[in-house]
Amino acid sequence: MIPKLVYAPLKIPAMIFVGLIAWFWISPSSTNPQKRNYQRLLYVFMRDKQSYHPIPYYTAETEMFDDE
Repeated sequence: MIPKLVYAPLKIPAMIFVGLIAWFWISPSSTNPQKRNYQRLLYVFMRDKQSYHPIPYYTAETEMFDDE
């Protein structure tokens, strides 16, 4: 399928690129070794983005300015 869609001189580099990308997605995740990279991608797209929110970060300087 890919050789029909790629410009003739770029067929071999395209096949190498597709192979490397496939290897990346099926390899274990560096941040979570129990999961594969494609599972991590699915988690990112399917997680509930409304249930989590960032915790505000205050420094001593911002607290001093808030008091004024």
